[in-house]
Amino acid sequence: MTNWINMKKFTLSEIRNIWLKFFEEKKHLIVESQSLIPKNDNSLLWINSGVATLKKYFSGIENPPSKRLTNSQKCIRTNDIYNVGVTSRHHTFFEMLGNFSIGDYFRKDAIDFAFELLTKRFNIDKDLLYITVYKDDNESYELWQKHGIKKEHIIKCDKDRNFWEIGQGPCGPCTEIYYDRGPKYDPNNIGEKLFLDDIENDRYIEIWNIVFSEFENDGNNNYSPLIRKNIDTGAGLERLACVFQDVPTNYDIDAFALVKNEIQKYTENKYDINLYFKKEKNPISLLINRSFNVIVDHFKSATFAIGDGAIPSNKDRGYIIRKLLRRSFVYLDILKVKKDVNEIIVSKIIETMKDFYPNLSKEKNNIVSIINQEYKLHHETLKNTIAEFVDTINKPLKEKDDVNFYEYTLFKLVETYGFPIEIIKEIEHSKNENKETINFIIEAFVGKEINVNNVFSLKKFNFDKFNQYFEEHKEVSKGNKELKAIAKQNKNLINLEVESIFDYDNLKLKNSKVIALFDADFNSVNEINNEEGFVVLNKTCLYATSGGQLCDNGTIDNVFIDDVVKAPNGQNVHHFKKGSFKVGNDVDVVTDVERRKSLTIHHSTEHLLHSALKNEIHESIKQEGALKSPQKVTFDFSYNKKLNLDEILKLEKNIKDIIKSAVDTKTYLKTLDEAQQMGALAYFDDVYKKIKTKLRVVQIGNKSIEICGGTHVSNTKEIEDFKIIKLDSKGSGSWRIEAISSKALIDDFNNNVHKPLLSNLENLFKEYNSLNFKNDLFEKNKNINLNELHYFELKNMFDLLSNELNIVKFKINKEKENTEILELKDKFNSYNDKINLLIFENIDRKVLTSTCTNIVNEKKENIFIVVNFIDNSFQYILCANPKFIESLGFNLNQLNKEIVDLFNAKGGGRNNFVQGSFPKVDNKDFNKILEKAKTLYKW
Repeated sequence: MTNWINMKKFTLSEIRNIWLKFFEEKKHLIVESQSLIPKNDNSLLWINSGVATLKKYFSGIENPPSKRLTNSQKCIRTNDIYNVGVTSRHHTFFEMLGNFSIGDYFRKDAIDFAFELLTKRFNIDKDLLYITVYKDDNESYELWQKHGIKKEHIIKCDKDRNFWEIGQGPCGPCTEIYYDRGPKYDPNNIGEKLFLDDIENDRYIEIWNIVFSEFENDGNNNYSPLIRKNIDTGAGLERLACVFQDVPTNYDIDAFALVKNEIQKYTENKYDINLYFKKEKNPISLLINRSFNVIVDHFKSATFAIGDGAIPSNKDRGYIIRKLLRRSFVYLDILKVKKDVNEIIVSKIIETMKDFYPNLSKEKNNIVSIINQEYKLHHETLKNTIAEFVDTINKPLKEKDDVNFYEYTLFKLVETYGFPIEIIKEIEHSKNENKETINFIIEAFVGKEINVNNVFSLKKFNFDKFNQYFEEHKEVSKGNKELKAIAKQNKNLINLEVESIFDYDNLKLKNSKVIALFDADFNSVNEINNEEGFVVLNKTCLYATSGGQLCDNGTIDNVFIDDVVKAPNGQNVHHFKKGSFKVGNDVDVVTDVERRKSLTIHHSTEHLLHSALKNEIHESIKQEGALKSPQKVTFDFSYNKKLNLDEILKLEKNIKDIIKSAVDTKTYLKTLDEAQQMGALAYFDDVYKKIKTKLRVVQIGNKSIEICGGTHVSNTKEIEDFKIIKLDSKGSGSWRIEAISSKALIDDFNNNVHKPLLSNLENLFKEYNSLNFKNDLFEKNKNINLNELHYFELKNMFDLLSNELNIVKFKINKEKENTEILELKDKFNSYNDKINLLIFENIDRKVLTSTCTNIVNEKKENIFIVVNFIDNSFQYILCANPKFIESLGFNLNQLNKEIVDLFNAKGGGRNNFVQGSFPKVDNKDFNKILEKAKTLYKW
């Protein structure tokens, strides 16, 4: 008999711990959950799968710290954001449990491990397991049967269901494990057909997927065996918790329930866990349940993302965080929560997760501060917008009004202000049948009911049009597909095990030995004669691009080396465009000294900048990346606000002081634990953990200590000087500082950038003085000695004053224009016939048009025919008061047709205001226009 009642219940935390401990016992290395913000991977906005942080190991780019890995990786996936809280299992934030083999165990062990963990550690009845396998995967089919899985519980499926691939690259069949939750989750008593036909349901739940990555797809669906076969698995932690706790949905597990219980203290609306089992579901109760679920899910995403350094903004991942928070705020309003509960929700989320994510507690104040800022920015604007919208839609549409007004306005509510689309959809489905739900929603925001009959009828509201607006804009995170293993493996580099040493201390080496050669296509060869290729030496002094530092250039036996890269096993691989080498030969290596010097200076500068940001600005600042080139250093970091000028100057002064102090650089070889005990920063911590030997620690002064394999100055006086030249936003609370070091580079910058900027600023003041117009900002700054200002101050002043000068010139031109309009009006006022012809010369087109626009509101019973000779052609305007023209039943476009025929003119417009132009003609011909007008209008 199947066992549903006696299955042991586990908390979410217990499930995670059991999983990791089990695989650790199976000789897997536990990989810490990595930041949600991908490192050195522009293909993803977020880490969205358990394997996303490990793909460099699967591709062969790097060797893993162990061939067996396991993790519980936090993930964000927003493709199905609008299903959150609606379905039983869609989340934006979730944890993915995984076990991975990289060239170690394969099919049998993977299935054995899965069966043992589920049945022995989690005590699942094997008769409640259902399995899918790929149709040609007979081995998996037989392995599952050997474990006692009933034959009728195992089905073979085609590629669509049980073969994982993403085009070119590694791929392979998979086996999926399902769990039967019992008939209470099968209200229509459909039974096993739900599993067999892959029907969406809550009874047979997929709990684990195991991918056997064993083939290489060449992109044309030609498959060849992989050099190194891999195992990649994934099991959703929240799904497992739902199964083991026997609750209706993922949103009812302990980690969610604890937070929802806290929110319920501040609202009269209560979450109903039993609603799932009720045949008749009250629409308002459904909305209340959904509101609780969305709030907890979205707050959890925001809490973890901000904790990892993401900041709400209008682009990229910042846009996602902003959207999640704004949707949460809307649902809090729908629940009529009585107080600001942002901090309460964040605190409860951290409390439920801090055992595995202790860093959340350290980031709590920052997380709450950022969410509160977003709340203040968004909340009142949203409520006012909805109130305005409701006032508008309570008025019936006129036939001539824009028929898509409502649709577009609602679309803007969704995309700009975070109003949940599923609420719009609910209105669509219910139309006039469920007015109480609509009024429940609207009343939560504006305290009054909506005239549903005016708006949400088939005639008045086109949901297809709304959907069109939405579909055109919703793919913000498009392309964030789940990744399992990418890139093409290179057998020769992966299998390159020979030892190659980088010599930090010398710029020239004699008698290095060629230990490996590759042609231009990376085929291993013994000799290359006057061709392109790659060479590996037993010892080299040419640095390979790594850690953000660009590679050295130089020569090997007088052959120019233009690029040096790291192989998966750490050797430096040197590229040459044309050369001759033979394996076993001795060669001489020479480094380009000037390039190395510039790279070294900028790498040490980057360390000082990193230290200064954390020590002088804020310890929460996190490095996101850095580039050390001969020309400059760039440093990317996350921070919740832009650095101001005082902070920039403070950073610069701090680093200049260290340079002047002539501080020695010290290097140590330490284990990772020893280095971290010293306080060393470890940006590439996942890389360092796999290194078996001791790590190189670089210390500059008392505050800058980092694990680093790059080249550095021996004393800070070698840096000579330092200058910050740019601060840019990368979006999402992410910033990039650009700086330069050395006297030569700074002198060059001063001559080619700083001095020209100074000259341009001086010219701004000269132009301002020539205008004879007073402006407060110019007056305030005109006596400042520009030569004493920092480049950043000059740049800020130039940007401000450039904009201000444009405003000044606009005001001057506007005053001049207004004066000319008044003078022209006097001329118009002297004409009082019903139809008047006015002829001008060289009147500004804009001034004339503005005058005509104004005069018809003053002289309300006259028609004006205005001709202006300018730029060697004639501009004409026909104008009259719109009500006057309408009362007469006239249309000035009729007269315009006569002008077109008379003068080969081009023009058109409204019935009371027409504009156009025609070539030069004799002035006397204009009387024909007046005659035509009088004939046409019978005056």
